[in-house]
Amino acid sequence: MKLRGKSVFKYQIHTPTSVHMLLSPRRQEGQLVLKEDFYITPSVVATDYKDTFGNHCLRAILPLGEVSITTEIEVLVNIEETPTHPLPSFIPVEELPNNTLVYLLPSRYCESDKLNNKVEGFIAGSLIS
Repeated sequence: MKLRGKSVFKYQIHTPTSVHMLLSPRRQEGQLVLKEDFYITPSVVATDYKDTFGNHCLRAILPLGEVSITTEIEVLVNIEETPTHPLPSFIPVEELPNNTLVYLLPSRYCESDKLNNKVEGFIAGSLIS
């Protein structure tokens, strides 16, 4: 199946602002990126790099005034039936491997304070003894 997407971000910048953007589709098995367009208006120099998770990232300094960031993609994805797997059993935090703890830290991308009640409900409903 072919999927198309477009995102447009518009900002009014009051002071030159450094930005870090993760706006590219992930390149992975099961999908092929056919088209990827990215542009900032007014035009600015953007530096690209891959982060430690393999994501394609961009850095730029946005100028004063109105700035628009646009990305358009077209991706071909394999449609497969979702495999059915049982939910994993609950693992207490103290038994998690050290390298997984970083994923429990707060993130500006996840409003963890708003998820607190859901987590408490999940834990209360689990088979914790």
